[in-house]
Amino acid sequence: MDDWDQRRTITVHVVKQECEEDFAFQALAQCIDHLLADAVLVTISEDGKVLSSTANPLEDGCRVPLYPPRSEFPSDVATVRRHDLTEIDRLSFQFDLTTYQPCQGETRQVVFNYYITQFDVSIFWHEANCTMRIPEHPNIVPFDSLIVDAVEDIDVVVGFATCYVPGGTLAENKDRVFKLKYLQQLIDASDPLPFLTSYKLTS
Repeated sequence: MDDWDQRRTITVHVVKQECEEDFAFQALAQCIDHLLADAVLVTISEDGKVLSSTANPLEDGCRVPLYPPRSEFPSDVATVRRHDLTEIDRLSFQFDLTTYQPCQGETRQVVFNYYITQFDVSIFWHEANCTMRIPEHPNIVPFDSLIVDAVEDIDVVVGFATCYVPGGTLAENKDRVFKLKYLQQLIDASDPLPFLTSYKLTS
């Protein structure tokens, strides 16, 4: 089960022959604040109490997601190292409001888009490539940079940043009018991207 706020996955073992998923979720929710910060496995009793927990990495059954090498992306795209980002707020699942300094005396607010499970790799790849290649448009949030980190001395892409536009989302501002012509503009903007369908991820 995933603790999205802490960006981690915890395996829950229930000492019960038959157990519905909701029971495990509810039991974990009750104890999550009292577990070790790096717990990877929790054993729960039939009545929802914690019997044991461990932070032993050998007990971690979570698969590590693939982070593509920086070399797989265009060389002229701007990059920012993850440790240079300062988290300001958690906007939603896998979207953080952050800041960084592109040069001395300037602070830029961006939204850090990232993924934490192996299931989101293809979605991330498609979104990152679309976002960085969509032509500039006043009604489309612009791409800012790739976010990179080092894994075994190789720079890999762990996410990307878009410029932060304050004002909330359409879900938060339901009185905003979204016209069909706006949808047509989005469709037209994505037409020059046929190459995305031909790329295949390799492990």
